[in-house]
Amino acid sequence: MNREQKDKIVLDMHKRFARAKAVVLTNFSGLTVEKISRLRDSLRESGVEYKVVKNSLMNLAAKDTGVSRLKDHFAGPAGVAISYDEPITMAKVLADFAKAEDKFSIKVGFVDGSVFQGDEIVQISKLPPREVLLAKLLGTMNAVPTGFVSTLNQVIATFLRALQAVADKKEGSAVPE
Repeated sequence: MNREQKDKIVLDMHKRFARAKAVVLTNFSGLTVEKISRLRDSLRESGVEYKVVKNSLMNLAAKDTGVSRLKDHFAGPAGVAISYDEPITMAKVLADFAKAEDKFSIKVGFVDGSVFQGDEIVQISKLPPREVLLAKLLGTMNAVPTGFVSTLNQVIATFLRALQAVADKKEGSAVPE
């Protein structure tokens, strides 16, 4: 590979790292090409890219991006999964693949400004999808005003029942002519 090709790869990866919401480094040492292709296909279906790039080029590409915090892990055979959307789907695919393949492991990841170790990425994979989390949050936020309105309604209803009881009592104590 000549200098121009390397520069092109570095620039391309830098753009990808700058746009990424999540980047996960994996160790694929000992896997067959067929198994790596199967992983790539699974990730692609989830909107995630999986690249194998020389560590020295990844190190150059990571400069001035949050991914530079992973530079200590750019060693040995490393594949990089890049997600531009939510990281949970990517984490699920990687964790499932790691569970099925002993020779595959998750090294470290960078998600929304934070660095996570491999076991923490596996924990992220156990979270429900973003839409489910947002629905739960909305339900919780909606419960507070609903409870407040219900309490106000109960106060008014109790007051009206008390007024009705007073009116009924006065009607009952009135002497007919």
